[in-house]
Amino acid sequence: MARICGKKDDISIEQHQELTRSNETKKDDKYKTLQAGLEKALPKVGEPQKADFLKVYQDEAVATAAELKTMRAQAKSKDKEAAAKAQLANKEALEQAQKNAQAPTKAVLADLQKFLASDQLDAQLIKFIVLAEGAPHGLPEFAQQGPEQEALVEKLLSDAGLMK
Repeated sequence: MARICGKKDDISIEQHQELTRSNETKKDDKYKTLQAGLEKALPKVGEPQKADFLKVYQDEAVATAAELKTMRAQAKSKDKEAAAKAQLANKEALEQAQKNAQAPTKAVLADLQKFLASDQLDAQLIKFIVLAEGAPHGLPEFAQQGPEQEALVEKLLSDAGLMK
């Protein structure tokens, strides 16, 4: 039977794999619990507000693309006067799109402002990021090395300051 040598004990590859799977499951459970809690805490933006915001955002993106296209075309154009008029028209259309976007954007941000200004969820967000970015197997593999390593992972995940 193949063995993996550690500092204190040597274990079989099968035992190592089982410990890794067990620790990955624990990490996944913590991750899913945090994710559900964070999603529940997010402010809800009404569907009409969301639709208005997305429409003006898309309109602004289209106007920006049109202005960029005319700017590029102006440099290649033989009729500089017509190209300048087209560029001016697209610039004005972009300015109007930006003006139209202000009210829906302010409405959405007003709903989100309290949430964004609060640090109430910072510890949970940090823990979520550590779990998400801490390599899918890295934390579980480290934790399975022994009780001391598992305790270190638990200490890390319970200390928001340490995770920062």
